[in-house]
Amino acid sequence: MLSRGVRIIDKYIDFVQLATHEEIGRDYKIQQNEIPHSNAIVTAIHGGGIEPGTSELALGISKGGFSYYLFEGIKPSNNRLLHLTATRFDEPNALDLIGKNKITVSLHGYDDQFIKNTYIGGLDKKLGAVVQKELEKDKFWVKQVPSRFAGDSKNNICNRNLYGKGVQLELSIALRKTFFENGDFSRKNRMNTTKEFTKYVHALIRALS
Repeated sequence: MLSRGVRIIDKYIDFVQLATHEEIGRDYKIQQNEIPHSNAIVTAIHGGGIEPGTSELALGISKGGFSYYLFEGIKPSNNRLLHLTATRFDEPNALDLIGKNKITVSLHGYDDQFIKNTYIGGLDKKLGAVVQKELEKDKFWVKQVPSRFAGDSKNNICNRNLYGKGVQLELSIALRKTFFENGDFSRKNRMNTTKEFTKYVHALIRALS
């Protein structure tokens, strides 16, 4: 497992290159659902085994009546190879669906195994403040976002909606593990969610509502 703060350079520069070398249905899959008139979408572009727990959170939050988009690594191992950074994530279905919505919440994971934390970035500062308020109401820790997680590029997938601004959430490994029984966020156990998972999901649904 990666240690705190480690950065890894992506193997692929864009989705076309990734799709040339990786096979959909074998190495990765895409799930999406468009809810008419919701105006909001929740995304996990590093879902499945890439940043474990983000897919499950996105699906949970979407049950509040929001569209969702998931790009999920499904390799037996080394799913990190499928990571495309948010400023270069250009999978066509994602761009199309996000571009139809006014509100975006993009869920990500970062590699801190010690502190249960969420960083809030993105250009939608108003919604970001609401998200922080709702998370802190349920006793989740939100630390000041460092520049590398700021999500302030117009090319960041979270900011490519109709308003050109969205929210990017970065959740530590330590936090994501609390969302699954016995702190196990392996593929075989990610259907077994905890009360902490439910609290986090409900906090985001309140913020988006």
